Amino acid sequence: MAADTISNGHTDPIPVNSIPNVLSEKPGAPAPAESAHNLKVESHSFENIVNFRDVGASTSVKTDQGVRQYIKHGILFRSGRLDDASTSDLETLTATYNIRTIVDLRSETEGKIGSMLANTFPAGAIAAVKPTDMMSQVLPPHVEDRLSKLNAKHVSVASETVVTGQRKSPTDTRLARKRSTVVAMDDLKKELSKSKQGGLTTRTTYFVNFAGSKYRYYCVIKPCPFALKLKLIGWMMIGRKDRAIRAVGSQVLQPKGLQGLNYDFLDYCGEQIIQVIRIMIASATYPILIHCTQGKDRTGLVIAIVLSLCDVPRPLIIQDYVKTQKGLEAQREVMVQEMAKTGLDATFSDAPEQVIVDTLKYLDNKYGGAEGYVKKYELQDDEIRALRAIFVAEGLSRQSNVVNANTVVALKQKGYDDLVA
Repeated sequence: MAADTISNGHTDPIPVNSIPNVLSEKPGAPAPAESAHNLKVESHSFENIVNFRDVGASTSVKTDQGVRQYIKHGILFRSGRLDDASTSDLETLTATYNIRTIVDLRSETEGKIGSMLANTFPAGAIAAVKPTDMMSQVLPPHVEDRLSKLNAKHVSVASETVVTGQRKSPTDTRLARKRSTVVAMDDLKKELSKSKQGGLTTRTTYFVNFAGSKYRYYCVIKPCPFALKLKLIGWMMIGRKDRAIRAVGSQVLQPKGLQGLNYDFLDYCGEQIIQVIRIMIASATYPILIHCTQGKDRTGLVIAIVLSLCDVPRPLIIQDYVKTQKGLEAQREVMVQEMAKTGLDATFSDAPEQVIVDTLKYLDNKYGGAEGYVKKYELQDDEIRALRAIFVAEGLSRQSNVVNANTVVALKQKGYDDLVA
């Protein structure tokens, strides 16, 4: 291996000089806040998958001793949607990154809305609202809470045998959802063991409806003035959900901005965030890829919480988040057009540093940080320890980074017990 590269467990080594040095010189001291600026994004040979990266590599830093790694390389990935992935893209996901689990955070309508509506969030969340739902404000809030918690105890799962060179679901979201089965969260390990087909490699997709019924009630339906609700019901009944989506976007969501969107996610999507974490600590699920539509807001928040739970320094969490701006640069114009169809301005196509900085402060001030947040939603101490055991790399040197990355790749077919042995 060349002296200026470090293996990340893939066929494409990461140049050491592309990993920023953001740690201060004093051991144990926090990294400077300004270190999240002027970042380089690792290049990947995808045709139609955007904003893809290895989270372990994205949060690594150069030191005098080599590369300081907080999250193991080759085990946790993030990206935008896979619906448009080419055969070559799928081949890369399988042969290069060996993705075994996909977590899709989109609503049930995203990926199948069609040309009439923008195929993105928040259009999907709004499109899922039915005319009768618009008057659901008469329901006591505790009923909605109970429904949300009930839904959070189950997840939709679709599995496939991985065949190189063929385009198959779960990248076809409509087909994957159609054939998915609803599984109790407590039975994830049983489901995974059933998905092993005669020793063949399987890939499992979990559909987590991130902005679910609780989000829709409190953030879409309830804030609508009564007069707007009447208009929305009329538009929906005559098949003009596009007008309803634009109205809700411009009058309800736009005034909140990206900052308010993230605050709402934290306040009303906690059960879904716990679903994702429990999938991450289930047996035999690595490497794992988490995505939404652009891999920006929902994915960005989940990854930030997971990194916080794994004690990754905050400047590195910010560093990973802002890489999305560069990761989506090539299709920003299309995103702006999509957002306009949803009644939102161009700022909703961005991933500015201040958004994640303020969101993490909100998480600290209101919930006592990531650990306080997940415990509020009943994630247990042993589950947090399991998450750390699976994903955290214990301050490895350059040489042991290489050994660790190769070990992760060697064990990727086996599962949780092997990875933490």
